[in-house]
Amino acid sequence: MDSKTLVAIISSLAIFSLSTILAICGSKSANFAPVDVKVFANPLSGISPADFSIQVSIYSISPIKNVTIKFEDQEIFRREIKKEEKIQDTNLTEDKYSISITSGGKNVSISFNERITFAGEPAKIFSFVASAETEEKGKGEGKTDVIVYSNQPCSVRIYIASPAGAPIELPPFSVQLGADVTDDRCGNFNHLSGTNCKFKFIWDADNKGGEFSQDGETDQPSFNFTYQELGIYTPRLKVIDDGGNLCENQNIEPVYVLRKFEKFTFIPMEISIPKIQTKFLNPTTVIIISKPDYEITEYEVEKDGRLKFQNIITLTSVDISIGDKFLLAGSGSNVKIFPITASGINWNTYNEITRLSEKIDSITFQNKATFFVFFFGKFVFFCPYKPPDFPGDTGCSTFEMPSEFSGTYGLYADEQNNKIYLAHYQRNTLFKISLHSFNIIYDNTVKIWLVDQNSSTNSEIQINNLPQKFLFFKDTDGKIYLLIPTTDFSRGASYRTYIFEVQPCISGNCSPLSKTNINMPEVIRDIPDLEICTLTDTQKSYTLNAFDATLGNNISLCDTGEICLVSSLCLDEVGGTKCRRISYYPFIFSSGNIKRNLKTNCILTETDAKNILSANFDNLIIHSGRFILSSKISRNKLEIIDSESFNVQPSNISGYQTNEGIFISAAGKEGIKFLKFSNDGALEGTTFHLFVKPDAKDIPGLTYDLVIHPEYSVIEHLYDGKTLVAILQRPGCGEDFNVSGIFAYDMQDQQSLKQRKYKIYKRYNDIGIHSISKVDIKKFSGKYIIDLVGSRCQDPIVDIVSFEIDNFVMKERFRLKIQEPTIDILTYSSDLVYLSTATNIIKIQNGQIRTVATGEGGGILEIYQGYIFEFLTQGPYIKIKVFDGELNKIKEQSIYFGIYPLISKVQITKAIDEIFGTGRDIDIAIVALASPTKQMKVSAMIIFHLTDFLNSGEDIEILGISPNFGIATSDVKYFRGSKNLIFFADLFSRGIFASFLR
Repeated sequence: MDSKTLVAIISSLAIFSLSTILAICGSKSANFAPVDVKVFANPLSGISPADFSIQVSIYSISPIKNVTIKFEDQEIFRREIKKEEKIQDTNLTEDKYSISITSGGKNVSISFNERITFAGEPAKIFSFVASAETEEKGKGEGKTDVIVYSNQPCSVRIYIASPAGAPIELPPFSVQLGADVTDDRCGNFNHLSGTNCKFKFIWDADNKGGEFSQDGETDQPSFNFTYQELGIYTPRLKVIDDGGNLCENQNIEPVYVLRKFEKFTFIPMEISIPKIQTKFLNPTTVIIISKPDYEITEYEVEKDGRLKFQNIITLTSVDISIGDKFLLAGSGSNVKIFPITASGINWNTYNEITRLSEKIDSITFQNKATFFVFFFGKFVFFCPYKPPDFPGDTGCSTFEMPSEFSGTYGLYADEQNNKIYLAHYQRNTLFKISLHSFNIIYDNTVKIWLVDQNSSTNSEIQINNLPQKFLFFKDTDGKIYLLIPTTDFSRGASYRTYIFEVQPCISGNCSPLSKTNINMPEVIRDIPDLEICTLTDTQKSYTLNAFDATLGNNISLCDTGEICLVSSLCLDEVGGTKCRRISYYPFIFSSGNIKRNLKTNCILTETDAKNILSANFDNLIIHSGRFILSSKISRNKLEIIDSESFNVQPSNISGYQTNEGIFISAAGKEGIKFLKFSNDGALEGTTFHLFVKPDAKDIPGLTYDLVIHPEYSVIEHLYDGKTLVAILQRPGCGEDFNVSGIFAYDMQDQQSLKQRKYKIYKRYNDIGIHSISKVDIKKFSGKYIIDLVGSRCQDPIVDIVSFEIDNFVMKERFRLKIQEPTIDILTYSSDLVYLSTATNIIKIQNGQIRTVATGEGGGILEIYQGYIFEFLTQGPYIKIKVFDGELNKIKEQSIYFGIYPLISKVQITKAIDEIFGTGRDIDIAIVALASPTKQMKVSAMIIFHLTDFLNSGEDIEILGISPNFGIATSDVKYFRGSKNLIFFADLFSRGIFASFLR
């Protein structure tokens, strides 16, 4: 075989071999088809620990040999598909994975749930990767990403789930604690809703401010615990959320396992609103004030405008009414009728009638008849006045009204036509008014005028607001009009005054006069606002609203012979403060129109003086709710001449006890109120009200509105039934020290008290100070010692001044100067004073500093059984320090209180042990606690048991606490009667509370 032939054969074999190999490889390549792998997640994101549902779907044209699933780089699943398995229709469950194999192993579906826990970064992306391989070596891979957000710690608030109300009881005391949880993953839940999340709640129920000590663990936000010992507990809670985070409650919710005070009674200082009426007796005006508790007070307004006290009539009366000839004073079903003459009211004689009524009044026709008017339910009774020598009984004319009597009404005697007009608001209606007309006729049989029961007519008037009062008047043209000031509750103020002509209204054709609805500035279209009230601030816009209106009687600013309507106006700042100012303006009414009074602009006054009692000559009499103000209108300026306060906002209390009862004096803003209680603590009534203020003659050169400024307050006082010593002060500097001062009253001189006459008045200006920060008043051997801490404006030096009052003669005992702020002053005896400053306690004897306890001080001082006690607060603790008379510290103890109390006053005394029933005396300290805001839950006071400490030196134990929260106690007074009675003043309620230990 030649070489060429050999080459040809070898080439042919090579080509054949290559073709065979290619054919074989080609067939193998046909089996390497791709595997379709898809990974799905639901949801795609979540908060750690986040639960995801993962679905893996695999498809291939040839059977699948194995499957692998990885989370991140960690293999979490691997499975081989064996040939001997029946893989045509198989569901296999292995642990948390569910696998479905169908179509001869060509379809594989894998389902599983995966929880991802993550902390640290705000969020992170995690990947699930699935891969599969066939028997012929085919491969495929799929991937999905999920986002997991970091689990933030929850917030939790602990609370008392039960019992409801104030959690105060004696042991054993069972309490259910609850937790209010806010979590970013589990939302909000509490003990009522519970939670499905895996939380741990770790409770420390009996914590008293120390380290956390576990009392129990729950998987729900509630915990039951029974307290076995007395004390104040502040439960704590730790929560481990389902992300492993720890959060703790930050709020404090104390549990008081103590004795409660019993029969906690609030005694408001404004026991009732006085009824006030005025009567014009030419040329004076009489003001009658009826205080339903015990008296009627009478004043006259003199020609110069000054209120002149007349007398106090001791008479129980719930209502008064002044007519032309009589004053009626009614209480229940009894009415006393006092005659009025040209010289005034004759209080020495009266007639008396019996008739049940809600309201009493009278109406007189000159030289004809006088009728007493009684309202009760839907009925009005007109009873003719009978002279004392009149024989027989004429009876009363009775009329049924279309609706219940509301108490707001007006009466008018039409002398010319012998008619009575009555307007009254219909109770429980939407601003509807009934207007009635009654004829009076002369009965020849009984020889007396009567109200004709067959001639009454009535019509209805619709207005848009609630009426304040009704005033009838006759114009110069002889027409009779009805004036109605109203209140708009939706706007929180009175703002519109209606005027109707009566005769058309009686005829059923009633509409307000077109130009006499005083609704500033809409109705008085021809009078620009600034022409009525010239304002100093021209950069702001104001609107005027009518608050009140009255009829002026010959008022000097309306002496044109026309009707004078004096209106109080509210000056609203547009877009700003409502009622920025209050003013008064005397409009002129003539021939059905209101005119601007060209003689005057409006007269500005204090914001709360809205109600006009009367306007006569040059005097305007106003009731502000607290004061009666008698003012002169001349020179377009409101000059306050005098006033009288009726209500007290007490901040300090005093008093004494006799066999007849307990006499309490509550002092503060606007004077002192004196009350009497039985020795069992029952309120028996108000005995007197004293408005503490100097006479104008004692402060020459000062305006009288400074003297009666409502911010003046009796900051401290002592009342023992014989003498009253009071400190009057207005906060601030400047001219206030010319009025603020020390007062002393002889409480046994009733006549001088009625006229507010004092025995001593020593001004701050005479003492050489501007304000007093602390004062203590004590009585020793009939002498009154006043030790005070005062200062001058912007002067860091503090003056310690001591006075003595003996038989109403006042003299200075000593005066010292201190370089640092003073917290409290304690008068120990006539020659011994202790002082608590910011950093020291100082002993002052006979006017000289004897001992200084450096590093102490800062608290309230009290003396008991020869010990000096100091009470102060440090965070949630009340600290008690005890010293001997030389200021050597004997003991110091801190008591955890659970909240942040402020101590305002302390009284230490003996009490009958009614708490535990031992029947012996115990020593207690009554600590009054103040609160800076109404929202803080601070108890009124707590009771400390001092007996064991005083006898053996053991720790002081807390015994009792008041159940009232959210009050600010400023003073406390203890009396030992048949019960352990405690009185204390509250700044928030502006009254006093009475309670007793039981």
